[in-house]
Amino acid sequence: GVLVLYIHEVCDIIISSMKIAQYLKSDMESFGIPILDAIFVLNLFSWSYYRLYLLPFNIIYACLFIMPRHFPAVSTLHQHGLTLMIAFLCLWNLMHVYWLFLTIASGVQLARVNRTDETKRKN
Repeated sequence: GVLVLYIHEVCDIIISSMKIAQYLKSDMESFGIPILDAIFVLNLFSWSYYRLYLLPFNIIYACLFIMPRHFPAVSTLHQHGLTLMIAFLCLWNLMHVYWLFLTIASGVQLARVNRTDETKRKN
């Protein structure tokens, strides 16, 4: 449980930083700093690494293969609960994939809007 919390809190800190950068966007534009874009890219990388790599390949893998081997009494005693927990973790991981695609799609849409605004300003 603590590892799942850690994986999600790291990404949540970056998402909160992105929200703050969005709120301060007008103040940062006067300096010409594209901080929001950098945080967005950092968010994509951290989301991909922590939620799409570490969660399935370390935590779910450990629950499926390592824990039953090292703790056979716990695994047989709580087999139904463990199976349900692993099923929910796998479902949660699929939701992370879906949310990543939504995030990428919103970033592409924002980039298109920003390009359109820049071409209107130039003309």
